[in-house]
Amino acid sequence: MAGTRAERSRCWDYLTWLLKQRKGSKVFVDDPEKRDDCTELRIPRGAAGRVQGKAGETLRSIERETKTFCFLVPDRDDPDGKEELVLIFGADKKRRYKALDLMEDAMSGRYRARDGDRGGRRDERRR
Repeated sequence: MAGTRAERSRCWDYLTWLLKQRKGSKVFVDDPEKRDDCTELRIPRGAAGRVQGKAGETLRSIERETKTFCFLVPDRDDPDGKEELVLIFGADKKRRYKALDLMEDAMSGRYRARDGDRGGRRDERRR
């Protein structure tokens, strides 16, 4: 791992959270509002599917497009469980806000994962 101490620390956090998710464990981030590399988006419980998309395809597309790392966690400030929290990580604040805008578009149905983000080539000439 290369970079400044702060960059390596962020990378270590991201990898740890990713591996926990891959194992099926719940991921909790202590005080995300205190991190300078995190933007939070609170969404209604039922909107998580629109943000993630089929098999996570929408969320992964947004990550690739904005070069961010994003995932959903339970909102600890919502004891009723009516909301979830999307955490958007990245060193560049502009990219995090772009990801936030795209997620809001996805919730309203205005964003679709880009062609090619599904792993295969899509030829529009086929009929």
